[in-house]
Amino acid sequence: MSLAIRFIILSGLGWCLDFGHFWVLVSYHWLPLVANLVTASLAAGFVYCVSRTLIFHQYGLYKNAGLGLSGYILYTVGMVCIFSLLIQSLVTTITIYWHAVSLSLDTVYLTFLVKIIVTPFNLAANFFVVRFLVSRIK
Repeated sequence: MSLAIRFIILSGLGWCLDFGHFWVLVSYHWLPLVANLVTASLAAGFVYCVSRTLIFHQYGLYKNAGLGLSGYILYTVGMVCIFSLLIQSLVTTITIYWHAVSLSLDTVYLTFLVKIIVTPFNLAANFFVVRFLVSRIK
């Protein structure tokens, strides 16, 4: 199986872990910002550890990947913060708008919907960054 396919599968598993934990925390009324910071960080750590050990090591990229993977960690921390702020901002803005027009809104489900909507943009950014980093360390 190719490096890209393995990484995509692993990232999908990481997202499932992220969203499952996010669902639980938001259901317990955690702020979306805090919930996403926690769950996305855990998922990113999982993907990083597994990909470094099982994927990059198998392709001989493990020894040369230090700088690339360090860059990926810094990138991931930044993206987790950016997307956490984005989720919180969208949930807050939509909630204010819905209340302004006197509509009832379940913010828990809105938070899940917002997370699902922003995920493709986050995954696309991750794919391009990882592809760039892997191409540089080969």
